[in-house]
Amino acid sequence: MESRTKDQIRVQVSLVISLIDDYTGRRITSSAVQIRVEGAEKPIYKKEGYYIFTNLPQKEVTLSVQTPEYQTIKKQISLQELKGREPLVKIRLQPGKCYSLLNGMTILTGKAEPFSILHAASIQSSYFYRLLYDYKKEKQISIFNAAKIDLEAKNFLIWQRNSEEHEFFSIWTAKDASFELFEIEESLEQEYKKTATKIFPVFTAQADEKGSFFVAMGNLEGEEAKIIVEVLDEQKKEKREIIKTVQIGKENYLELDRDIR
Repeated sequence: MESRTKDQIRVQVSLVISLIDDYTGRRITSSAVQIRVEGAEKPIYKKEGYYIFTNLPQKEVTLSVQTPEYQTIKKQISLQELKGREPLVKIRLQPGKCYSLLNGMTILTGKAEPFSILHAASIQSSYFYRLLYDYKKEKQISIFNAAKIDLEAKNFLIWQRNSEEHEFFSIWTAKDASFELFEIEESLEQEYKKTATKIFPVFTAQADEKGSFFVAMGNLEGEEAKIIVEVLDEQKKEKREIIKTVQIGKENYLELDRDIR
């Protein structure tokens, strides 16, 4: 973003953060949010929900966000990759143990590898998207999004019904004003036909130093559902999938640690 001069001090906007409730899709504007970049001054806060960091000298920063209702996150952000574009980064926060809408949600707790990242989705959910066009192993994906919902920074599971091929993926940014063409973080390994494919929202969490985790899943109906959990062990650079059947609307304890199982 172009710099400006104020009282003869050069001010450069380096990073703008927008926080989103990943369950409701609403922007988070709570005064209880604590957000910081390691080694930087407190951000400028705008009442619309934007946190603005200025004059950051680093090429990469570590951002941390804490708030009572949501899970604490720590995220690496490359400022180098933001050069030449609007320095806005959207971050989706996941419901925590004090989230106000937990009643009726399906809860996953348990053990996994310390600091591992969990992605959980149910292919039996009635809430899903469809492809607008066939997917061809590109870094762009077209999603039928009639309600024009903001899907930037959101995680999904793409599922092909006839072959049961599936992959987890993350949307980076919208490529057009219709919110139907999106850039994804990495190209998918398979091709997917629009007529046989569903795209399910993913609920995420990070295990703590002891491997304990908490995931709150919404939009599930019935008494039980089969879920797919992807466990990313970033320390070992490994990932694996586990399929479990869980009780809907209740707390489910899962042992996902490789050593425990």
